[in-house]
Amino acid sequence: MQVRDLFVLVIKLVVLVLLIDVFFSTIPFIAIEVATTYDVLEANRANAVTLLITLVLLVLLFRYAGKLVDWLKIEQAFSNPVLSLPASLTLAMLAQLGIFFVGVSLFIHHLPSFLSNTWFWFKATATETPCEYVQTGNFWFVSVFNLVLGYLFVFNAHRIARWIVKNQE
Repeated sequence: MQVRDLFVLVIKLVVLVLLIDVFFSTIPFIAIEVATTYDVLEANRANAVTLLITLVLLVLLFRYAGKLVDWLKIEQAFSNPVLSLPASLTLAMLAQLGIFFVGVSLFIHHLPSFLSNTWFWFKATATETPCEYVQTGNFWFVSVFNLVLGYLFVFNAHRIARWIVKNQE
């Protein structure tokens, strides 16, 4: 495996984590803010522009990760452009391992939020004044969605890794 391929893979995995964060954490909170403000165009223009710029930059970074590594000339810092790894360790296996850890981190990060929001929902249905626990709905949906996404990443890491490595070549 070459050094360039490893750095392209690392950039793509970092961009994948950032895209997941933008799609499943930032967008729902911006949607809540848009739904609760009366003047949608004026108050949320900055959020929409920032979100759009962030998404475009992340997609471009994912698409042109190889060109970025070439432009930064990362492999010139290494004396040997080929990494000496065991023969059984390939780029697809490293990608699969990275996607597995992304899925596990999503699962671990959002499990406490899911459990606490589920607890608050049960408390809201059991009390006479559920207004104290109103905040659970949207946060619960985001945590459930991220848990499902983490589960899918863990159990489909091989397919996703083949797609990322295939697009890299």
